[in-house]
Amino acid sequence: MRGMEIVKSVKYIIEKCTAVKEGENALLVTDTAFDQRITESFAMLLSERGAQVAIVSFQPDRLPNDEPPPMVGSAMSTSDVIFELTSQWIGMTEARREACGKGARYLTMAEVSLEMFLDGGCAAVDFLAVAPYVERITEKFTRAKKVRVTSKAGTDLTADITGRKGRGVTGTATEPGSYSPNPDVEAGSSPVEGSAEGVIVVDGLINLIGLGRVTAPFEVIVQGGRLTEIRGEGESEVFASGLRNVLEAKGDPNIYNFAELSIGLNPNSRFGDISIETESTIGTAHFGMGDSTGYGGTVKANGHFDCIFRDVSFYLDDEPILEEGKLVVPFYGD
Repeated sequence: MRGMEIVKSVKYIIEKCTAVKEGENALLVTDTAFDQRITESFAMLLSERGAQVAIVSFQPDRLPNDEPPPMVGSAMSTSDVIFELTSQWIGMTEARREACGKGARYLTMAEVSLEMFLDGGCAAVDFLAVAPYVERITEKFTRAKKVRVTSKAGTDLTADITGRKGRGVTGTATEPGSYSPNPDVEAGSSPVEGSAEGVIVVDGLINLIGLGRVTAPFEVIVQGGRLTEIRGEGESEVFASGLRNVLEAKGDPNIYNFAELSIGLNPNSRFGDISIETESTIGTAHFGMGDSTGYGGTVKANGHFDCIFRDVSFYLDDEPILEEGKLVVPFYGD
């Protein structure tokens, strides 16, 4: 029963989310820590669809969005469609950008688990049906000039998004050169450089191995569009210092850029330990630090990391989108 449910979801993703055609070169990028049952399902169903399938695997011995080994980039550069089936994100790398620049369709499914593909799971969503609702919220980001986000835990941050095109993620990559995470569904924007001000209380998750789910909230102070302080006390200092250490190790002043502010919109996602699902959970928001060029910004950095916080109230030009973790605009399933 479980195998049939996985097949159904994987087949939908291949046919609807990436529109794989007979004869196309399909690349599965994986690593040794990823569940190979998922990789095998993709390989089998891609072959049945008539695609030419190749699998390249590497050791997950790097930070999220560090460049993959050169052999991975070489394989990407000659592929029509790429599925990132890894335990660590590599979607925000030059290797991925170069592949998409040559026309590859790229779907990031980093960290996904077998259970996500079961009926009711976040990878078993009708992504095409959800997409129009996401696009309407994305258009609100495009039209807005100001964003404010608050939370029960004490978050209060504002930013200017004037002139910035909203970024909607629908879990689909069907056009040449397109890129999307899946099952991530979200909408957001990259604030105007230097404009973000306030405090975010991170009480959700950090997408870094060794940190992960935050059991003791810590504060991130944002001034002039940059992270100026990351602070905690007691147990929360473990998470704060862990994030500080990673950012310092990158050795790039632009890693402190406030790069992204987005909300989760996958109706099947649940808050948990896996970032690709947790950051797409309705009621959460996440901010990205570092590189903003993939989000509509202009800052280049040698990394991009996300922190998730929950039970948010989210306003675009004072119009509420979320209030205390509840969507207050029409959405799929309402």
